[in-house]
Amino acid sequence: MECLEKTVRENYAYMLNRDIVKEMVENLQKRFPVLISETVPVRISYGFLTDILKKYMEMGNSALYLMKIIEILDDILRQGGTAAPEEMAAALAKEWKRLYSE
Repeated sequence: MECLEKTVRENYAYMLNRDIVKEMVENLQKRFPVLISETVPVRISYGFLTDILKKYMEMGNSALYLMKIIEILDDILRQGGTAAPEEMAAALAKEWKRLYSE
């Protein structure tokens, strides 16, 4: 069982799809209705968010704090940030490090 869990964690970015991301976002909407209703899919489509999350996770990061990830992505876009998923994932990782590294 441990081996299966490790395999899933290591390959989650490859298994992630729009339906899974939509379900994750809908679960978040119950707790954070304003953030989600103003952001996903209004400014960040499910497909775009999925692509960003895949790239972000391929870089070794986690989507555990999806609410904060969405908030940071929205800030990046509102500040005129780039729109390519690879660049958004890199900008997200950089901002996450700036905010949460000691």
